Amino acid sequence: MDINSDKQKEALNFLNKNYLGIVSTLSELDNIQSFAVFYEITKGFEFSFITKKATKKYENLLKSKKASIVVASPEDGMSCEAQAKAEILEDVKNITEVVNSILYKIRETYIKSWGPPPFAKIKAGELVVIKLVPTWLRMCDFKKTMPKDNKEIFTQII
Repeated sequence: MDINSDKQKEALNFLNKNYLGIVSTLSELDNIQSFAVFYEITKGFEFSFITKKATKKYENLLKSKKASIVVASPEDGMSCEAQAKAEILEDVKNITEVVNSILYKIRETYIKSWGPPPFAKIKAGELVVIKLVPTWLRMCDFKKTMPKDNKEIFTQII
């Protein structure tokens, strides 16, 4: 995807600045299950995060490739919402690249305070990368005090 609008650039900058999102999946019984993940984002708005094979998120995504992600920042007064199709990537190169990228992003905040990230602490099998390819994505800008309508709040990116 070519980043050709100011709104797309603003969305990508927001997603690069932040690194914690809430991903939701469907369980085998169609229950919604949500969890926090550290992610990286591509210029094409694809989110990647690390998990392990014996987690609910991995098991859910094996059964249904549908997922959503929300990234919010109270400091910026903004959020991003996306629905996506999940891809499971198990090759060492992808895992290494995503782990290194995430560790670099969280080194000054999370790691200094809490040590290794959750995916390093959980004993649940081998690491895998989950890539979320959005089918739609929108930004929500709540900085305006009293917007006239929703068009001033929501911007469709994909």
